[in-house]
Amino acid sequence: MNRRFSLDARMLRSICCVKWLFLLLFLASNAQAQFISPNTGGKFGGFNADQSTPTQGPTSTATWDPMYPTYTPSPTPTFNPFATAGTSTDTVTSTFTATQTGTIYTPTPTWTSTPNISRASLVLLPTAYSNARDHWDGFNWDIDFTYFIGSIVSADYTQPKGNQFDSLEEINVVLLTNDFKYAWLNDDGDMPGMASGLMTSLLAQVGTSSSAAATTSQTFQIAGNVIGGVYTVMSKTVAKDTAVHFGYIYGLEDLGQGFFGANYSSLLPYFGPGLNNSLGGSLGEGPDSLYYLGFNTRFLDRNWKFEIWKPYPMDHSPILFNTLIDGLPLAFNIGYERWDTGYAVLGYVNFRIPLLPADSAY
Repeated sequence: MNRRFSLDARMLRSICCVKWLFLLLFLASNAQAQFISPNTGGKFGGFNADQSTPTQGPTSTATWDPMYPTYTPSPTPTFNPFATAGTSTDTVTSTFTATQTGTIYTPTPTWTSTPNISRASLVLLPTAYSNARDHWDGFNWDIDFTYFIGSIVSADYTQPKGNQFDSLEEINVVLLTNDFKYAWLNDDGDMPGMASGLMTSLLAQVGTSSSAAATTSQTFQIAGNVIGGVYTVMSKTVAKDTAVHFGYIYGLEDLGQGFFGANYSSLLPYFGPGLNNSLGGSLGEGPDSLYYLGFNTRFLDRNWKFEIWKPYPMDHSPILFNTLIDGLPLAFNIGYERWDTGYAVLGYVNFRIPLLPADSAY
């Protein structure tokens, strides 16, 4: 009994020793396996502690040295710990240069024509407007030059039959006018524009004279000295670039103390040779009052202006109708005068130079 018990004890110790030997061998083999296999998770497997894949650009080639178990990728990838597993980001940089071919379109500006006729006047007589571009009221000062060349055709019914009609008859009357006014009411809405001013004109005649040697020379003489008048005029716009005007001029002949030799109504006999003949060949004394009507518009890219003179009261009831059309050659224009016993179609040249404001605006 005791012998059998001791054999069983020795067998039990032998089994325990074998178990411990197998356990040591298993641990040793496991330690060797862990030493040989790198903990990188590369091409040859292994354990990657963070379970993330490095972010790579180009393809990586791993180098393995059996003597030194290390993993060397080439090129070295950039590791982003916040990147999503299994994804990679490639940045592409490119430069694009555009070359323009063909015809380059260059826009050509279209300029609107600027009228060269003063807004402050009709033909010889003023309107209620100034030449300012940003307003129509205020001070305005113009110089006007008018040369009545002659009558193209005329009739004088007081003459014997056969001598009643004439053509190309010289007049040669020159007027240099100074027009200074103040437009004190602007043309706005239902309210018309109104202005008052002073006009003075130097009247001259260019003629011919013959000497004893039968030679002809040009003469230049002052006729009637200086003409003066004060005026008030009203102007109203009735459509785009269209206005009507009504004015009154009071002559200063009686108030000039000899400085003003005539009134503006006294000019009508000079313009109509037949009327001058009917008045006895002299200037005569015209009335102080001269009324006038005017109309201006823009048509066919031109400015058209018309004015009617009516002295009242005056013998033979003369009336003068002047026209001005922008762009005619040499600024040549046509006028028409009629009276009780005749008429005349007149040719004349007119220029107006704005002084204040200097820039003219129609």
